[in-house]
Amino acid sequence: MTGSGGASAMTTLHWIDATGKKEPLLAKPGVYASPNLSPDGKRVALTVTEGASQDIWVYDPELDVMTRLTFGGAPYAYQSWSPDGQFVVFSTVDKCIFQARADGAGSSW
Repeated sequence: MTGSGGASAMTTLHWIDATGKKEPLLAKPGVYASPNLSPDGKRVALTVTEGASQDIWVYDPELDVMTRLTFGGAPYAYQSWSPDGQFVVFSTVDKCIFQARADGAGSSW
């Protein structure tokens, strides 16, 4: 998996298979950073920057659905999956650590 573009530039997310073939995952370009594949390999947690907001989202390529886990307030980043893939753990730049259900249920950041 890779993103194309600079750190603050619009990017697209791609899946790269074992032969090196690139397949775009997200049709909509955005400011995506730090894609992190779920333990089952079916979803991607990533940081999305929109204006002054930097939030954590989960992308499901099979359904082509983005689920927002955080809603502004602080710049969230450094996302990682729980071993069972049910939660995404992340932090703010001032090192406060949070977790949210990967399906977005109960998120209220």
